Amino acid sequence: MSILLIGFGGFTGAVSRYLVGVFINDIGLNSNISTMLVNIIGSFFMGLLFYFFSTNSSDFYKMFFVIGFLGSFTTFSAFSLDAMNLFLASEYFNFFIYITLSVILSITFIFLGFILAKFIY
Repeated sequence: MSILLIGFGGFTGAVSRYLVGVFINDIGLNSNISTMLVNIIGSFFMGLLFYFFSTNSSDFYKMFFVIGFLGSFTTFSAFSLDAMNLFLASEYFNFFIYITLSVILSITFIFLGFILAKFIY
C-alpha cells in the first residue's frame, strides 16, 4: 500500500509541476520562473507538512504528500527540509556546508554532465 501511495503522490506531483510550467509559459514568463516557483511553493508546503506531521503523525498522508507529491513536485523542498533540520539541531556549521556544497556541486555537476554529453555525442 505504501508504494501505491508514494507512486500516486509522485504522479500527481509531477503532473502538477508540469501544469505550473504550462501556466507560466502561457502567461509569457520564462521557464526558470516556473522552476523557482515550484521550488518556493514546494518548500513552503514542506514546512507546513513537516510541522503538521511532527505534531500529528499520519504515515498515510506523509507518504502521499511529503514523499510522493512534494518529492515529485520539487526535490528542492527535500533539500530545504534537510537544511532546516540541521539549523533546528543547532548544527550551524553543517547547515552552512550542506547548503554551500549542495548548490555549488549540483551546479558544477550539471555543467559536467552537459560537457560530457556534448563531448560524447
